[in-house]
Amino acid sequence: MNKKLVGSLTALALLTGAVSAHEVKADAIVSGNTYKITAKHSGKVLDVARGAKNAGANVQQWDDTNGTNQKWTVVDTGDGYYKLVSVNSGKVLDVSSAATYDGANVQQWDDTNGTCQKWKIVDNGDGSYKLVSAVSGKVLDVARGATNAGANVQQWSDTNGTNQKWEFTKVNDGGNTNPSDTTPTTTTGFHTSGTTLYDAKGNPFIMRGINHAYSWYPGYEDTAIPAIARTGANCVRLVITDGQQYNKTSLSEIQKLIQLCKDNKLIAIVEVHDATGSDNIQDLQKAADFWIEMKSALIGNEANVILNIANEWGGAWDSANWAAGYQQVIPKLRNAGIKNTLMVDCAGWGQYPQSIAEAGQSVVQADSQHNTMFSIHMYEYAGAYGAVQSNIDSALNVGVPLCIGEFGIKHTNGPVDYKTIMSYSQSKGVGYLGWSWKGNGDTWAYLDIAQDWGGSQLSEQGKAIIYDQNGIKNTSKSCSIFD
Repeated sequence: MNKKLVGSLTALALLTGAVSAHEVKADAIVSGNTYKITAKHSGKVLDVARGAKNAGANVQQWDDTNGTNQKWTVVDTGDGYYKLVSVNSGKVLDVSSAATYDGANVQQWDDTNGTCQKWKIVDNGDGSYKLVSAVSGKVLDVARGATNAGANVQQWSDTNGTNQKWEFTKVNDGGNTNPSDTTPTTTTGFHTSGTTLYDAKGNPFIMRGINHAYSWYPGYEDTAIPAIARTGANCVRLVITDGQQYNKTSLSEIQKLIQLCKDNKLIAIVEVHDATGSDNIQDLQKAADFWIEMKSALIGNEANVILNIANEWGGAWDSANWAAGYQQVIPKLRNAGIKNTLMVDCAGWGQYPQSIAEAGQSVVQADSQHNTMFSIHMYEYAGAYGAVQSNIDSALNVGVPLCIGEFGIKHTNGPVDYKTIMSYSQSKGVGYLGWSWKGNGDTWAYLDIAQDWGGSQLSEQGKAIIYDQNGIKNTSKSCSIFD
């Protein structure tokens, strides 16, 4: 990787409305190289306090000690922004809690691919640069213009002060961060690294999708899937059934659905719905057996299909049983030759994310491919007002990608903080999929996104999920395999 750094001043002006800058010099800073970053006003360098390696460690300015906690690798994210990766920890420069206000703290954090970890690097024309946060449009700033070692680094509105100007000095002895930690390599399919899901071309993929209840409404897929694609969605989650509770979906049906998704430039996420709410590990085993029977639809489609093993298996709020079940079936799937990225719904009908925090690491370790991600279904419990951010953060702390596999604007037993689900997911690089396109019946008709299979008229929920500032239309990016 040796991309030259080129800033987009037009995008920057739209983002901040204030930053005035020259174009970044093409030969000045190179993605993949490692730098010391020095505050122009003080001569002190950007430093992770006490050389800490944990997520949440504070970032400050300090005297130059030549430590690896003062060396940062610039990584192009492919969208006009850059990550700054600490050589010492492999963690990235991050605006705490994706805050947008003046004075929000800056720290190091696990790479979530969120906008709070992306920075526009803008040449000031005097040998220094401004670092502009993608989440807020504010710039990296030494608090109160202090010149002492230990002064805090934060984000602040652009004042054009020298405490907001940074000089980059390339270092040759600090080494690069492990390329596997920062720059994914091309593989045959989706793969995970840290909390980021990468596609087969090695580019981050953030799900922005819609659920479609195929198995209950076969025959509508030729209308519904193209209509879902027209919303701007980049993926669709498909209800498949293994015969335990509902009519068994055939191999040919699955193959047709996958091809239909390819034709419409959608990533297919397939899930078995029969074990929903069950705590019986045998039901989960039957779902795994079904996927092994259907594996010819999965093998060779690792770039197009993500396998959500079983919808909401584990009804009880019981982390131990949930983990025990997946520790058994994940090796079984891998031993059968299935290499697709695996998605695992959390316990409690998908609404107990504490199961991920408590036992998720043991589930991840059961995967010999190291290619598992988690899903939370956010309704009136996991998606309650005041719960969304902590539930997302606690799941991401396990260190693998996360998506919100289902959510709506309300549900049976209470309201859903759907706006925060979308906005916080956007800031943290977390995927989301609305439930569902159509077919929820009279009781849950409010969950229908479209009022007809062709999507000519959207419901209140459909308009919210698709057209919100952080909705599908405004945030979805097609998977790069279709470029």
